[in-house]
Amino acid sequence: MAPVLTMPEQGLNGPCCRLKREICAIGADGLTVEVHPAPEKAISDGAQPLDVAQFQKMMKDLEPYIQLWQESRKDESVVAASR
Repeated sequence: MAPVLTMPEQGLNGPCCRLKREICAIGADGLTVEVHPAPEKAISDGAQPLDVAQFQKMMKDLEPYIQLWQESRKDESVVAASR
């Protein structure tokens, strides 16, 4: 199966934050996230990137969902190996 990647709008609050958790929970293989050390100084998309602290918080918040994803992949590996 082909990997599934997605790029939800950035931000730590509101529906986009929930969307990132839901994306992990349903088993997407990756998120594309824009990170900038000083988003307000970015040449483009200044309102969109997370700063480093926000990215670290997002990753910490996603840990339980990433763990669920990893556990679901273990089950898939066992099934594939038994074929």
